[in-house]
Amino acid sequence: MIRYRYLYIREICFLEDYGYYRSFSILCWKEGDAGRRFITKLSDVSTNQACVSGLVRLLTQMQLRPVHLQDAVLNVQP
Repeated sequence: MIRYRYLYIREICFLEDYGYYRSFSILCWKEGDAGRRFITKLSDVSTNQACVSGLVRLLTQMQLRPVHLQDAVLNVQP
């Protein structure tokens, strides 16, 4: 059975007008009988850790297909 697992990581980003800042990115892994395989990464999703943490929990629970990840993130952004 194939299962998608979403995780978040903290990264240091840089904007010329702002400088360095901490942001959270989302990773997607595909797990199945053949093991685990990295699928995709969406960088600089938010600086709010609680928001990204809740989102990856929901994405994993709903088993969102990775092709829809960017749209899903854009739909929850304020």
